Amino acid sequence: PKLEKIYTSIMFSRNKKQHDDKVPFLARATLALYSFSPKVTIFGLDFGFSLLSMAFFVVMRLVMKQFVLNNLLKWPLDAAETNFSAACLVGGIFHTPFLCLMLGMLLTSRPFRPAARFDEYPPWWQDTCHAMLQLCTGYMIYDFSVILWDRYHEKNGTIVLNESDPLYMAHHFMTSFYMISVRLVGAGQGSALICMFLGEITNPFFNTYLALENATKITWCCQSAAWFTTLHQSMEFCSAASYVLVRALIAPFVLGVHTCGNLLLRNPTTGGTPLWLRLLYCLMIWAVLLGSGSWIEKFWLEVLSPFWNQFSPNEAEL
Repeated sequence: PKLEKIYTSIMFSRNKKQHDDKVPFLARATLALYSFSPKVTIFGLDFGFSLLSMAFFVVMRLVMKQFVLNNLLKWPLDAAETNFSAACLVGGIFHTPFLCLMLGMLLTSRPFRPAARFDEYPPWWQDTCHAMLQLCTGYMIYDFSVILWDRYHEKNGTIVLNESDPLYMAHHFMTSFYMISVRLVGAGQGSALICMFLGEITNPFFNTYLALENATKITWCCQSAAWFTTLHQSMEFCSAASYVLVRALIAPFVLGVHTCGNLLLRNPTTGGTPLWLRLLYCLMIWAVLLGSGSWIEKFWLEVLSPFWNQFSPNEAEL
């Protein structure tokens, strides 16, 4: 009996080690940070990591705005272009790369099942997924608040939104609702992960392009430099190519057809997402896909089509 007990103990330790070794390094590092975040429970859900993320993004925005753009590049501190570009750079540098790296790890570590429940996955996967859903929620709430803050006019004490602001704010609200609801229901997180991944993957190019576009509208130290013109044109092309590829070709099939089809037809028989919520998810997915049409058209007509025509033989040559 004593030898049997020792053997059982050794086998348990070995199996535990093998299980721990299967946890990717990125997940271990993220879960270490996640475990140190404060626990703030609202409606039965923890929002501590979201609040910690929001605080981090606020600090990074101050750094980008006051130190990088104003002090180093001599942009006017209170200009609308400075505020907008700082917000773009925070998303493109500090939010999207880390988020997409983690989402890629989560999506490829297990078979993709958009309608699956949380409890069908190992604990480390569940916790890492919760952390990424909280991170995205925190960023959306932060960016939503930044829009209101930047549009506040002290003289008359009112908030005056730009023409495009309501659309961005509606997008942020829908995204936050999606992230929070899958955590409340305990299912459908796969659909949320792929929506985040395809929605964010082009942002490093796109956000940098938007920041550079604003740089052409103000006077600053390097506005007329040759390297800036080259950077601007290169980023415009990369942004256009990646955006059209993902939003016009990949996302309609992966999100609009495959993900929505799984949500509607392959919902778990027990503990799954209610039908009304799955229908709402699909409506939100298609709303974002259709809402991307104006940028797809702009990038194709103004950037990609002229580039294509430049390298294609014209009729005179034929």
